[in-house]
Amino acid sequence: MGEAVDIGTKQARLRLVKARQALSAVEETQGVRSYAQRTFGTHMAATGSALPCRGVFTVGTATEALVKAVQSVFTDQAWVAVVGVGDLGWEAAQNVGWDLRRVAVVECPAPQGATVLSTLLEGFDVLVAGDLSLSGAEQRTIAARARALDRLILTKHRWVVSSGNFAESGRFSGERWGKTS
Repeated sequence: MGEAVDIGTKQARLRLVKARQALSAVEETQGVRSYAQRTFGTHMAATGSALPCRGVFTVGTATEALVKAVQSVFTDQAWVAVVGVGDLGWEAAQNVGWDLRRVAVVECPAPQGATVLSTLLEGFDVLVAGDLSLSGAEQRTIAARARALDRLILTKHRWVVSSGNFAESGRFSGERWGKTS
């Protein structure tokens, strides 16, 4: 029985590798960013930045803090999704350096918050999570997925699995990766 499980696991891994190769080929031919191009890990290695590349950090409810925190991690390649935040002050965000062409805004109904965040983790580098009703289990699942995908989630309210306060973590310096404003 154990040998059958090992063979099944090997076959599943082989199928996964082939699927990832096929996806990469399609991304390249269609001009879509590859996984390596959209991960923070690659950028952080190139710049030597000490900013977090993944996990969940609390920013707080102040709009200015949210705008500055995202600006500090915004790169030319980053995609940002803002979920359940409401009016963020888009002119101020653009004035401090956000490329609004790389930002998606989702006003999320409470019962779908976990589904929306989980889906957005697939294609966005930074997620800003606002007033969402997420259970502790949902927060843990989303946080684990964010870490596995090298994504950063900045939250208005502390999650049960938060890596800490973004400003107090020593990782928020008001600077972009590898650049000073």
